[in-house]
Amino acid sequence: MADPRTPPRVPDLSAPSGPPAYAWFAGVVEGDRGGTDGGLHAAAAAIERLGFGRADLELEGARFTLLLSGETVGGERLDDAGKRSFIAALEELARAAGIARPLESTLRCTEVHADRTVETLFAIEGGRVRPLSRVRAVDAEDRRRAPRSTGAPPELDSLGRRRAIVIVLSLVAIGAISVWRSGLIGRLLSPDPAALPILTTEFGDRLAVTVRHDFGDYRVEIRRSPAFPDTDEELALWRDRLSGARERIAWQALSGEGTVYVHSLGEGSRRLHTVSVNLRPLIVDGSEVGIAHLRGDPRTTGFAISPVESWGK
Repeated sequence: MADPRTPPRVPDLSAPSGPPAYAWFAGVVEGDRGGTDGGLHAAAAAIERLGFGRADLELEGARFTLLLSGETVGGERLDDAGKRSFIAALEELARAAGIARPLESTLRCTEVHADRTVETLFAIEGGRVRPLSRVRAVDAEDRRRAPRSTGAPPELDSLGRRRAIVIVLSLVAIGAISVWRSGLIGRLLSPDPAALPILTTEFGDRLAVTVRHDFGDYRVEIRRSPAFPDTDEELALWRDRLSGARERIAWQALSGEGTVYVHSLGEGSRRLHTVSVNLRPLIVDGSEVGIAHLRGDPRTTGFAISPVESWGK
């Protein structure tokens, strides 16, 4: 029997070897269109043939947008050959756009292994793809994305819980000193959210959002509205009516990816504070509620639910 006094094992955050248990690609590549569009279509088709999810190419004016759907796939598809083919297809996309034209990429791959997760962002510079990876511990959202046929990675050990307890006790010990310095007084003076507007521009009326005070902060609750697209047919109908990259990212969020951003806004719709919230549980189960906590601010004039982290000025 293990000695209960033995400290928990520190998670190994070195790069794992071998394919992950499962993974998903999500994000957008945007840029100026080159001389012809044939190469862009060919590159999008090459990415979709890899079986990593849907690759939607949008051509609008002088710009193009490539959106990956974020579907979860089995890790056996992400062997070394599959990764090389994916990077080659992205570089084909860059060549079709013209290597002199800068490409903006939020495209990323999340690979979930048994005891750690690897997140890779694909930066594209001068026609070359530069993968930037980080290794972190498996979190609850990673486990929720597990395919039904694949067991989710085991729960993290007690190290995280022990750290949380230490942090809470430390906050209690210094609470009397930090209340003033943390700006809590100003937060308690933040406006009543019931009188403030809530913008859901890219999501339309598909989400029901309520905001209330929560001891100096704002508690934002996001639910399905009657117009929420909970069938494949409704999602397809919405997709066919999309216009613009932000609306496509909103569609992606409610069709499976799940991540949205909640902003508090100040004068002139300037962003004050932003938090992300994952709506995956709400997408799977209509009774679930997405909850976000925004820092209270006396300058607050409204709120916005957005598919992207940026907002306004």
